[in-house]
Amino acid sequence: MVLSICQFEVRFLGGNGRDFRLSNNCKFLHSPLRIGHGEWRGLRRLTSSARKNVSVTERRWEMKPGIPAEKFASQFQTVVRTTCLSAQDDLKKKGGQGKTDPEVLGKELGAKTETPIRIFVSTGDVMGDIHGANLVKELLRQAEASGRKIEISALGGQRIKAAGATLIGDNTRLSSIGLMEALPLIAPSLSLQHRVRRFLEKTPPDIVVLLDYPGVNIPFSQYVKQKLGCKVVYYIPPNEWLWNTSRTAQIVSMSDFILAVYPGEADYYAGAGGNVILVGHPLTDFVKDISRYEARQKLGVKASDLVIALLPASRSQELKFVWPIIASAAGKLLRRLAEIRGGLQSVHFIVPAVLKDQRAAIEHGCADNGISDRTIIYDGDQHVALAAADVAIAKSGSNNLETAIYKVPQVVVYKIDDLTAWIARKVFNFSVKYISLVNLILNAELVPEFIQEEAIVDDIVKATLNLLPETESQERNKVLQGYEQLIQLLGKSGAVSRAAEEILARL
Repeated sequence: MVLSICQFEVRFLGGNGRDFRLSNNCKFLHSPLRIGHGEWRGLRRLTSSARKNVSVTERRWEMKPGIPAEKFASQFQTVVRTTCLSAQDDLKKKGGQGKTDPEVLGKELGAKTETPIRIFVSTGDVMGDIHGANLVKELLRQAEASGRKIEISALGGQRIKAAGATLIGDNTRLSSIGLMEALPLIAPSLSLQHRVRRFLEKTPPDIVVLLDYPGVNIPFSQYVKQKLGCKVVYYIPPNEWLWNTSRTAQIVSMSDFILAVYPGEADYYAGAGGNVILVGHPLTDFVKDISRYEARQKLGVKASDLVIALLPASRSQELKFVWPIIASAAGKLLRRLAEIRGGLQSVHFIVPAVLKDQRAAIEHGCADNGISDRTIIYDGDQHVALAAADVAIAKSGSNNLETAIYKVPQVVVYKIDDLTAWIARKVFNFSVKYISLVNLILNAELVPEFIQEEAIVDDIVKATLNLLPETESQERNKVLQGYEQLIQLLGKSGAVSRAAEEILARL
């Protein structure tokens, strides 16, 4: 719209110059415009084709309360007032006849464009795809309920696509842990990142939401800030407070705000200068309300049977290094149970196949260790297996928290390539007190852990036997009591809803 000489304000809804609102500077004046660095760049792009017609008459920096002076450069806000100096043609066409009367201008300028707000979600691996899908569903639901139009694109997997996002690339098979394990994935990962960046440059987002996946998301956040200038939110940030603090400053400086899932995590990032909101853990939202009886009916096992969940992998290298240990332990455990029980008709192993192409490797492991006849490989929801289980042998990861929420005592196993482990310890001095999230969050060894060279099959079998409901060991009760404390720390349900509210509130 072309205006006669008058004061007005431009309110950006995004950093790409697509969505904005103009307000007259008289009695219809809205609150002063506050935009970040990316939106200021967007304003310049918007006016570059009409530079003769628009000039900036005031630009003022304001510091947010509580932001240290050294961080001001990356956390500033700006107030912009502009003056239009051009002809009145467009107003005349609309019946304004070139008037500067505030009511005329208020009517002409008060409307907001209908262009959807663009959100880009970046995650990786199976659990990230699950969390991302739940967030996408909730963002779309809340936006529809409030009458806002949003478009969500994503880097993730098929779950996030099914939830309603436009999938730019599927990276669920490109996730790895360890240096040697990552080498074959470098080329396809770089190719996918290039594709994503080309997409974002053509279709700039208003906000980028990062979910965990630090190896990709931390450098990606730098690109987003430097090249796109849009807002960045880190939802489910990396567990710096538990593992290593080397990337904390980078995460804080690149995140406009952090949505923390643990109280300790929120305190840690806030102490490092981050803008942090505690929303709680999303696992509390999608744990299914399914009873032990219902779960066992679905699996075809009796209420009195002994059910042991085997949770081996969500990544291909975990199938390679962790599953053989778990399968071997299950084989020895089965033989030990045959001696104790005098038979095996009431013993079952349940193995959820998280990825479809894992089934063949799981079947081979079962056959090699003589447990095929007593094993159900379940292609359905992993939560059914957890709800039915008496005890679990699980790889280290988010599934440890899920198992705890279902109140299933567990033994945690993990192993990576020996060379990777040596490099991590000797070159990078990597060392942690615990590896399972259960023990890390509680800062105590609640569940037994068997990691790397300590992942000895006989020890895993012994620890599992101590957690069975039929033994006289106190270990099972100790674990179940500890789970109650852990569940309190994970927060109340509604975490995904709270996260979506915080994201949409900033658009």
